[in-house]
Amino acid sequence: MKKLFVSSIVSLVLFVALLPSTSAAVFLTTTSHDVTITTTENGLYVVEELIVENNGNTPCMELEFWIQQRTDDLSILAKQTNTRLPHSIAGNVYSCNLTLLNLSIPPDEAITIQISYTLPRSVEYFQKTLSYDTTFLLIFFNKKELYRGGTLAPDASLQLTLYKPTEAPLNMIYIAAVLLLVILLIITSLLLLKKQRRKTLETKGIESKELLTIKKTILMEALKEIEKQHRARTISDETFTKLREDYKQQAVDAMKKLDDMQHTD
Repeated sequence: MKKLFVSSIVSLVLFVALLPSTSAAVFLTTTSHDVTITTTENGLYVVEELIVENNGNTPCMELEFWIQQRTDDLSILAKQTNTRLPHSIAGNVYSCNLTLLNLSIPPDEAITIQISYTLPRSVEYFQKTLSYDTTFLLIFFNKKELYRGGTLAPDASLQLTLYKPTEAPLNMIYIAAVLLLVILLIITSLLLLKKQRRKTLETKGIESKELLTIKKTILMEALKEIEKQHRARTISDETFTKLREDYKQQAVDAMKKLDDMQHTD
């Protein structure tokens, strides 16, 4: 009987000693969790902002977050103190030991955490597993609401489609093929333009040759006519000399241009 009494007392003491740690583990709650995903040149930039509240009766010394794999440039920040939290990784779970920075979450108080990272542009799904009871969860993708929900239990998992099949980001091979096609079209257009310009110049050359031939013929006839009128004394010596020099010079210029065209041909 005495042994039974002593055993009962020891069990009661152990039970009371374990009560604070058990209740503290149960009462961590995420009162709000906002996720913003934005497409950038470097990939999909993700910012998660959480308010984690300690509803237990002992200070919280460690936090855990589930983060999708294939992340780059990951940062976990305590916003109140603008302090970057060191973390350890086990699969998708990131654990932050607050005691390393002399931080904690006292009972009935909360801390705002900002998690930022980059995912590859080829990622088609955004995945999230919740670490704590979550009162409200809101997810935006490129300023469009992707998900809204509340009263979610720990370990609740989401997989949200970011792109429809026709909206998937262009891969590098496709982009290179489009650029090559554009370059070929530009080169083809320039060659056609050059050919058309050459043809236009040749056409103008033929028309100029015809005009010069007609001009030479008219000038030669004009010279003959003024000589006839000069012999008939219908124009004065001064007018004849002036017209003859003018017509002769124009005829010489026309014949010189025709001669140059023949040598070019």
